[in-house]
Amino acid sequence: MRGLSKPPYFIITLHWVDALTLGSLALAGLGLLAALHGRLSLAIALMLLAMVADMFDGVLARRFNQATEFGRYLDSFCDVFTYLALPLFVLYQFGMRDALSLTALFAFLASGLLRLSRFNVIGTVEEAGVHYHLGLPVIWSHLLVVLAFPLWWWLGDPARYIIAGALGVMSVCMIRNLRFRKPTRYALLTIIILSVAAVYFYLHSLGIDAP
Repeated sequence: MRGLSKPPYFIITLHWVDALTLGSLALAGLGLLAALHGRLSLAIALMLLAMVADMFDGVLARRFNQATEFGRYLDSFCDVFTYLALPLFVLYQFGMRDALSLTALFAFLASGLLRLSRFNVIGTVEEAGVHYHLGLPVIWSHLLVVLAFPLWWWLGDPARYIIAGALGVMSVCMIRNLRFRKPTRYALLTIIILSVAAVYFYLHSLGIDAP
């Protein structure tokens, strides 16, 4: 029995990049809490910060040779909250609660889950040295929510029909065999996302929490 090694205390071993992934989950959780209390501009700002954290965990994992199969699955599960649960709940809190809106929200949720499940199997595809996603990436849900806030502010309740239509189109694109080039200009994307997040933090500070 002396030669037997002691079993590990936990069933998993986390790397520091996994902590960044869990950080994006924590920000998404705070966003859900803010949305639950009607602080929608704050929820959107936190949602965008979660996106930045999620965007860099994979980049850093590959750069520092910390990429693992476990980390890929963890990232995908966290994406469910960051790109599906949180943005869809924010839209629900906007007022998308009629039958058409709920159908569109569910269609997006189901398509997003199918898209993430497929991504877990094949990842990205490479062609001529360029990496592509198959199906529309779920991260585009954030752009929809960011634009839906001013749209609802300007149009009021009728905005739900435009948003429901956009959700329907995006749902189809997520499960269609379409190729979307994987972004590479992370520095520029980070500046844009943080700038938009700052705008929504400012709206929250002014008390503008709902469109």
